[in-house]
Amino acid sequence: MKIYSTEKNVEVTNQVISECIGIISSLATNGNFIDAWMNDDGSNTQASLDILELLLHTEPSYLRYDYDPITAKGKEARHPVHHLDINMSRKGKYKLGLYEHLSPKDFVDIVSEDKDCHFLSKYVACIPKRTQKKKGRNLKKKR
Repeated sequence: MKIYSTEKNVEVTNQVISECIGIISSLATNGNFIDAWMNDDGSNTQASLDILELLLHTEPSYLRYDYDPITAKGKEARHPVHHLDINMSRKGKYKLGLYEHLSPKDFVDIVSEDKDCHFLSKYVACIPKRTQKKKGRNLKKKR
């Protein structure tokens, strides 16, 4: 099986992967990626530098709809039952609470560039349980 980067026009071989790992490992001692990158001693192939550059410039992102009534119980303002988890990593993560279930079609519409943009609205932080099932009706705006 061959892995190929059409963007960089490079075949990702075992050697390329090994060199990428070596460059990343050298950062532990160098500490500065720009210095390690710019002062390459020629021991790495251009293919490994191209693949590493591609990986580093690829936008890391994560977006997931989550329905979590167990964790939300008693702390809906901090962990809404329905929410979007965004950028789940040790360096940063956050949630956007939703007032109701999000269908797969709605989720696709949110991230589609071909659809109208969705907007955030600011409402009272904690919704009483009696209004949670009314699909967003009777919600008061926070002033």
